[in-house]
Amino acid sequence: MASVRIDFTDGFDDDELIVRVNGEIAFHRLDVSTSPLIGLADSVELTLPPGERAEAEIELPGRGAATRLDLREAPQIAVSVSGSTLSHTAGTEFGYG
Repeated sequence: MASVRIDFTDGFDDDELIVRVNGEIAFHRLDVSTSPLIGLADSVELTLPPGERAEAEIELPGRGAATRLDLREAPQIAVSVSGSTLSHTAGTEFGYG
């Protein structure tokens, strides 16, 4: 089965983080903070569901921030936050540290 890695990078500060895949909670963490040393807050490796649709909703409830991602866009996606805006970059490999 195909998978995708989502890295949560810049701007996280004791945030609650929820990731839903096709509407179902796939990842939920409390107190997510970006490490100033490596620029990474957390990561999750998700197995893509069978079929054509693989959409993730990333939500930070405490900030009222949310975004949707096409998980088939790339094998690795980096998500960052600034204020109440989530943004992402898709690619094949990111380095931290």
